[in-house]
Amino acid sequence: MSDEFKSQLSELKNSEPMRPDTEFVNRTRQKLVNHNLRSTGKKTKKIFPVFSILLLFPIAILLLIPIDFSKLTTSGYNALEPIGFQTRNQTDVYIYHTHSYEYLLPTIENNVPKPPSKSDHTVNDVGTYLTMYLENLDLSVTHDKTDFVKKAEREGDDFSDLYDHSRKNLIKFFNETEESDKTILIDLHLDSSERNLTTTTINGKDTARIVFNISTLNPNYESNLQFAKRLHQLLENKYPGISRGIVIKGERGVTVSTYNQDLSSKALLIIIGGDENTLEEEKRATKILAEILKNELE
Repeated sequence: MSDEFKSQLSELKNSEPMRPDTEFVNRTRQKLVNHNLRSTGKKTKKIFPVFSILLLFPIAILLLIPIDFSKLTTSGYNALEPIGFQTRNQTDVYIYHTHSYEYLLPTIENNVPKPPSKSDHTVNDVGTYLTMYLENLDLSVTHDKTDFVKKAEREGDDFSDLYDHSRKNLIKFFNETEESDKTILIDLHLDSSERNLTTTTINGKDTARIVFNISTLNPNYESNLQFAKRLHQLLENKYPGISRGIVIKGERGVTVSTYNQDLSSKALLIIIGGDENTLEEEKRATKILAEILKNELE
């Protein structure tokens, strides 16, 4: 280091501190502020649009969706289940077939019914369609498809014991179901009468007719009779000719079964069409019956 530089450095160290004037300080401060704003602004322009879109998009969607807050309720539902799946402890309709052997004759050759075979439709199939139409109307249905004929044969019983076998299933159902006294019991059958008696025309199409059998040999006779009368009247009011009316069993002193109608005040033996009707004709009748049962339950 030269002597001259050392002399200047020593002079600088021993000099008074530099005190810039006020105007210089203010001007420098403003430049630094402006520079900082420009630098921050450049970064913001790159980042803000991305975050703003991500943040505002779901809010905008919610604002566009109409919400009826009056319908946001758990009434009638299990709050732990998805809304729309109603918890039912009550079966509206219980369908069974004491005479599970009854068949539909699919064809008539030379005006003579073709003998039934195992491939033909049975009363069970008719019950399946009634179940489907009832469920389409938001009714809860239990369809008991037990083959009581085979069950009786297996246990060494005969035809007269069939109602005892279906009764066992009904009692089991009552023991396992809440408020079962409100359930409509339908023992569904097919008739063996000729086609001209079991068929009518509804809206231009052949349709199986419906008949109600009520037993007098039980304490619920009067309530079951009134229930059948209401259904008969509803059918006739809307679809004249589809009901064959009500058949009272036992009123002339003939010993008949109770048809298990002593188990409920809403127990019916219903015959839809007969073995000379087609499945399509049966389906039309079951759809109409489902509609009437829905009206009765409302």
